[in-house]
Amino acid sequence: MKTLTIYPINGLANRLMALISAVRVATLTGYRLQVIWEKDQSCRAMLSDLFEADFDVISLEEFWKQNQAKKLTIVDANDAREKIPEFIDRNDLEIFRYDGLLILPHALFIRESILLVSHHFFFTEDDSNTFNSDRKRMAGLLSGEFSNFRPLPILRELADAYSEPLRRGIGLHIRRTYPHALTEEGLERELTQWSFPSVDYYMNLLPVIRDRTGLDGKIYLSTNCKVTKSEVVTRLGEANVLTYQARALDVSYSVAGIQDAVVDMISLSKAPLIIRFNESTFSFFSAMLGGCHQAIVYRDGQTLLKGPLEY
Repeated sequence: MKTLTIYPINGLANRLMALISAVRVATLTGYRLQVIWEKDQSCRAMLSDLFEADFDVISLEEFWKQNQAKKLTIVDANDAREKIPEFIDRNDLEIFRYDGLLILPHALFIRESILLVSHHFFFTEDDSNTFNSDRKRMAGLLSGEFSNFRPLPILRELADAYSEPLRRGIGLHIRRTYPHALTEEGLERELTQWSFPSVDYYMNLLPVIRDRTGLDGKIYLSTNCKVTKSEVVTRLGEANVLTYQARALDVSYSVAGIQDAVVDMISLSKAPLIIRFNESTFSFFSAMLGGCHQAIVYRDGQTLLKGPLEY
């Protein structure tokens, strides 16, 4: 049987974007889906630590052992060339890209074995023609595929506990507010592009959003910074802030921390509106799951209210 192998890379939300895309593409094309899932500094949990799924999950080492004798077609969506052995011919395929989405040409699916390295949405050429480059409709289509990933029961139960308290609430996702990144050795180094809006900015924005939307319920806070959590709780009052951050604040990105991030992602999706930074795929994925409206904060200080699924 023809096989589509997806190798999702980078952080949790990036990987899930690629995975739900792969589920749909495999269904449309009749390919058997196989997933390579590797731990790295961005995600130290295996897929089985987070979700129940109905497809084969293997390691990168196992994949190359199984396919050494084959000529594979490689679709490298993210310049992850160091992961692709030189002996594979990858010059016979055109890749179409626009607006950050990868469009796979219909002609690709005459190949027996395809390996796609990706961290974002991708579609078949037929899909892109049907939806006329409307990313909102594309995201809506893919959000339904997430039913193929069932969070482990304990994670789902924790997230479901926030359904009622957030009926008129707001989800608030604040990434680390200081320049921060993790190297392979776990050492911090500064990167200016990792600098995000301050807590003050979000706190000043919150009453404006409440006034414009009429949402007067509790805040669900998702952050990966202990100082940020403490400041928001102090400013808003402990009774007004819901959060599940027992382990997600662990900067080592441990298995337990990634499990808590799944709880965060699903819990955010329970709110009618999410305030988020525009470059955060994590909070966009949450908005996509819940069909949430969004208040999107940009680096230049502007904030735009957008509907569900708009990126």
